[in-house]
Amino acid sequence: MKLITSLDKNLFTPWLWIAFEAMQGVKVKDLKKHEMPKGVRDAIIQGLITVGQGKETTEVQINVMTDALIYEIKNNYQGFTLNEIKLAIDSGCKNKLIEITKLTQPVVSLVNLLRFLKLYREGVRAETIALTNKIETERENEVNELERIERIKAFEAEIELALVMNAKEKESIPMGVKSAYYRHLDSIGRVTLSLEEKKSIFDIAEKIVNEDVRSKPYNPNPFIDRGHEKNKREKHVKELAQAMAFDII
Repeated sequence: MKLITSLDKNLFTPWLWIAFEAMQGVKVKDLKKHEMPKGVRDAIIQGLITVGQGKETTEVQINVMTDALIYEIKNNYQGFTLNEIKLAIDSGCKNKLIEITKLTQPVVSLVNLLRFLKLYREGVRAETIALTNKIETERENEVNELERIERIKAFEAEIELALVMNAKEKESIPMGVKSAYYRHLDSIGRVTLSLEEKKSIFDIAEKIVNEDVRSKPYNPNPFIDRGHEKNKREKHVKELAQAMAFDII
């Protein structure tokens, strides 16, 4: 379970918050055998008191019910905490999970206790987990957005420093970096070059790249992907043009 702070409490209904708090702590699968009986037995006794079965149920019956319930919990509810077991039984006995009149009598029996656990898992627990995941996802998205904004601010500060460099200093900036600077400035409307100026710069970049390609010996290798090479050259032309444009803005 991811961490939810007290600041998020107002996003839960009181009922879901109780369930959320019950879900915290050691899970049944991590408990040792001797750590379970008291908690489960106490939950059963509290249920007997709640529905008025306390006087009719013997210690032997309670012990048998406790052992049988622990067996079922260990096999089918390993992800629960003991507090969830108590909450599920208490909620069932208090009419919060199912109308008691719909249950077989007596209310506190192994069959009904298992039904309470099942209803709790499929109802309030599932709803609590879904809400918790939603809150955590929204929180992570907010954090990611803040980090993205901070990265953009740092990048823009870097660009501003580059913009005041002289021509000699700009030569030390890698072409790919200058290209990225230009694309960002263009995306936020900071590039004032006309379409004609942009085309002229592109034509010069294309000429430089093509001359560079022609200066290299022809490779007749039939395994070379000519389409890929063409796309790579076009990408190089575009990147060079953007870097050249950055140098003059």
